[in-house]
Amino acid sequence: MPRSRKAPCELLSALFCFSSVFLFASLGAAANAQPAGALCSGTIRVGLRKDAPPFSYRIARDMVPDDPRLDCGHSDGGLLEGYAGYTVALCRAYLSQLRSGCPSGTPEVTVVPVPVGDRYAGLAADDPPFDILCGATTATVTLGASVPHSPYTFLTSTSALVNARFSEGQQQSCRVGVVTGTTSAPGMQDRVSRPRRLETWEVFTGRNPSCREDSLDRAREFRSTADAILALKETGAGGIDVLIDDHHILTWYWQNLDHLAGSIRLPDDLAARYTALERQDGQEGAWSISAFRDTLQLIPAAISIEPYAVLGPPRSAALIADFSRFLTAEQLDRDSHYTQLLRRCFGRQVDRTFWFLMDFQSKVRDGNPLDLAPN
Repeated sequence: MPRSRKAPCELLSALFCFSSVFLFASLGAAANAQPAGALCSGTIRVGLRKDAPPFSYRIARDMVPDDPRLDCGHSDGGLLEGYAGYTVALCRAYLSQLRSGCPSGTPEVTVVPVPVGDRYAGLAADDPPFDILCGATTATVTLGASVPHSPYTFLTSTSALVNARFSEGQQQSCRVGVVTGTTSAPGMQDRVSRPRRLETWEVFTGRNPSCREDSLDRAREFRSTADAILALKETGAGGIDVLIDDHHILTWYWQNLDHLAGSIRLPDDLAARYTALERQDGQEGAWSISAFRDTLQLIPAAISIEPYAVLGPPRSAALIADFSRFLTAEQLDRDSHYTQLLRRCFGRQVDRTFWFLMDFQSKVRDGNPLDLAPN
């Protein structure tokens, strides 16, 4: 994609990019001392999220296939069948390449659904349930120093989705919702002392005085973005006014709310609540969900920085290092599957800082300096 293409928002300074990529390069170089051939046997368990479009989600049977926003990284069969998304497609391409390059036999590949709230416990477990996590996981500073991880696969931010009561000043409270287990949720380790929010949160609270008193720290937690969006409609004690989540996930839900039931396989109880919303106006076959969508407003201002990466538990260092080689080779090739995937999944909604970062980290040399150490 041409470097002159502008993005809707710019998240990071060049200094942050340089320092981050050197951190990733140093950790990634030390992660692997095994050849790729050691990965050609056994089973690779791939952890995937069911409800984080456009990155990782489980597709519905009646998914609309002709809309690229709903068909990002979709596969009718083969590896990671039944799942779609940008990171899913990226891991599918890597695993296909790995299997094709194995001289004798190929590793089996199985899918492990990972609830959003269980990701970090799985990474730290003595007996991890997965070998590689291909979802929408933020590589925080602490996490990046604790477990093997790839260079950045994407760069997003946290943003806010608000309802009409809040945006029009009808609501005097600021009831904030977050998704359990995400870096937006309260209780994360890097929120204990000084939460690393950007200045835009202070601007947001300045315009909305009811949000000034630690609203994020008192936020209500939900099991998924889809579940939290319904709470924006509620007027009672169970309702919220502001939903904080990763920008591209919020954007996907907001843009595709009308097609949600046909594109992502929601839990039965949650799907039933959306179905009831479709019939809310009492007219048979009428869709009131469109009217609900019109009452929501996406606030694109970045509240925090969320760089995504593919991660694994400590014992998966060789696998993550091999994926990292694949990723940086794809990022270096401007006509690669990777660049086409970015265009199909995000169009122009790619921060231009990420293009810079992609250029930079794709040119970091491969190789493990530990191999040069004297015996």
